[in-house]
Amino acid sequence: MKTIKTVLVEDHAIFRLGLKAVLESAGIEVCSETGQGKEALSIINNTLPDVVIIDIGLPDISGIKVIEQIRKAYLNKVKIIVVTGVEDKKAIKEVFKKGATSFFSKSNTESKIVDAVRATYRGESWIDTNIHTIMAEAMWEVTSEGPTEAITKRELDVLKLLARGLTYEEMANKLCLEISTVRSHAHRIIGKLDRPEEDGKNKRRPTRGKAVCEALRLGILKSEDLTQEVYNQPQESEFTHYDSRKFLAA
Repeated sequence: MKTIKTVLVEDHAIFRLGLKAVLESAGIEVCSETGQGKEALSIINNTLPDVVIIDIGLPDISGIKVIEQIRKAYLNKVKIIVVTGVEDKKAIKEVFKKGATSFFSKSNTESKIVDAVRATYRGESWIDTNIHTIMAEAMWEVTSEGPTEAITKRELDVLKLLARGLTYEEMANKLCLEISTVRSHAHRIIGKLDRPEEDGKNKRRPTRGKAVCEALRLGILKSEDLTQEVYNQPQESEFTHYDSRKFLAA
């Protein structure tokens, strides 16, 4: 199994040391670390890590600016986990737009960073439950638009679990489905909600985080869906209405 290479960009030395210890104890390589944004860009260029873990508030340049430059230079080759200790809706919305893949709250236990790194490395968006509501509010903007394709009842169940940050295995257990079935549902719903625009020769991959935020923006998901329990629904083929709007096929 390939070792995941990470770079830590965090100006609080003690917190950075704690994350490093947890990651290395789990077999995740920390190939470099820094508390400066400009130095981080140089380090990333030299080490080409799989995942960058970065704080928004850096002393020299904005972490948001660093994220933007990483995404422009490396697209999805380098994935980004934002570490945040603030509940700034505007900042959360901005880093998401600039290309962050996952969000980790400093109020969470440091051991959770291992789950975040592994999920992000797999191409999934890991969103800390401690900032789910904040993220929902940050992205909330109801519109009359809807996804191009209808969303089934089962896909809505999967979408709610995606929004809560569950792994495919956890979703399969909750919905009493095979992991492959859940993964298929998840890929379809993400594809319906996140349709990346062509950017020259490059096209970014649809992501869980962007799909969830689009669902919140459209009103398909509500803030309470991020914590609400989802139970097994025996009929996968059923479609349902979402409110009086035509987001889901009748």
